[in-house]
Amino acid sequence: ESLAASFNALGESLLRHEQTQKEQAEMLAGMVEAARVASASLDARECAKAIARAVCVHFGASDAAMFRKEPLDGGLQVVGRSGQCGGADWKRLAAHSADSGGYLVVSEQHSSRADAAEALLVGVPLASGSETLGAIVARFDAGLSRDELAVGSLRADVLRAFGMHAAAAFANARLYCVEANIAQRLQMSLLSEAPERWGKLEFAGRYMPALDEAIVGGDFYDVTPLPNGRVAVAIADVSGKGLEAAMHLAACKYMLKALACAYPDDPARVLAELNNAINQCFHYDFFLTAFYAVIDPETREVTFANAGHPPALLVTENANMHTCLKSTGIPLGAGPACDYTAQSVTAKPGDVLLLYTDGVTDAVKGGIRLELEGLHSMVFEAGRCSGAELVDRLVEQLGRDSDPSRRDDMALLAVSFCSTADVSKGPPRSSVETPTAPSDVGG
Repeated sequence: ESLAASFNALGESLLRHEQTQKEQAEMLAGMVEAARVASASLDARECAKAIARAVCVHFGASDAAMFRKEPLDGGLQVVGRSGQCGGADWKRLAAHSADSGGYLVVSEQHSSRADAAEALLVGVPLASGSETLGAIVARFDAGLSRDELAVGSLRADVLRAFGMHAAAAFANARLYCVEANIAQRLQMSLLSEAPERWGKLEFAGRYMPALDEAIVGGDFYDVTPLPNGRVAVAIADVSGKGLEAAMHLAACKYMLKALACAYPDDPARVLAELNNAINQCFHYDFFLTAFYAVIDPETREVTFANAGHPPALLVTENANMHTCLKSTGIPLGAGPACDYTAQSVTAKPGDVLLLYTDGVTDAVKGGIRLELEGLHSMVFEAGRCSGAELVDRLVEQLGRDSDPSRRDDMALLAVSFCSTADVSKGPPRSSVETPTAPSDVGG
């Protein structure tokens, strides 16, 4: 009997050990999944909400809230929550946990009733390196003992580990939000712009940033009236994305405008000098493709140079013919001094000059890249129309039919050649479709 009792005790011990190992494995797997969920978003507000949800879904909390410490006064505010979150008690626990950097467990009553089940309120610091960003506060309903959540227990260690990962994920999201918003504001200040009309020319442009991580790109177009009465039009695509691309865009745009006024009759010289300036100032850190043209509003002569940019389309003969204004040199900043050549074409009243970046021809429709042939087809389908109508139709089709996951920045600029001049020269204006920027939290 003694031997049998020993075997039974050993069996029960092995079963308990197996159950404990299973629970530990599930808990660790839950932490890994919770960390993955918390890191999935680069939007700081969404990241905070995901952190609170993960504590409930993967750690068994009934309610959870994430508190962020304000950088100026050190106060705490809720930036993400899941379920019903308490008030002053929660905030005090968050402050205590954030200030001390310690993992805390306290008791809390669901209600004032004497027979109400006890719940446990837990504070988990959000520590990123030497900085504490705030705290997570979670409520665990009856069913978990204080020992299971006490300091030194596996659940407590896993929660603290998740707190450190959540802090890193939230810090990364906030950093990304700051950079993305700076980049977006910078590009908004550098926004492509064009007057609605200048003499016998009408202009219509549109810039569409790529989605998600490509909120700010390096595409831009520009219309600059020149001292000799002509008008310079340009469209360019700077390599890279984000803040760095926006800074390069700023440098290129204003160097181009200055060179356009310095050499108003020589597009090839403008691109050659811009190429030299980029090489000397940036040491081949980036490159850009650019189409640059000088238009005489009276004669409708278009003199252009093309630095490795997709060919502009001159839509003529009632939209039945397209003339491609192809590359006349290498991309700017891609190599040493380059001699660009200029070419000229003459438009007629009713013609449209269409400039675009490669995000248009690289758009994917039905699993197939549009390419230049696809753009030709879309322009033919549009038929005879003004430049503004053509841009609207292209944007509508590209937005409706293209694959958003494979979308690049897109810029379009159309110049319509009119038979009569409009003495009211409208001020420059811009047209941009801007997606919602990743949101930060707090003030």
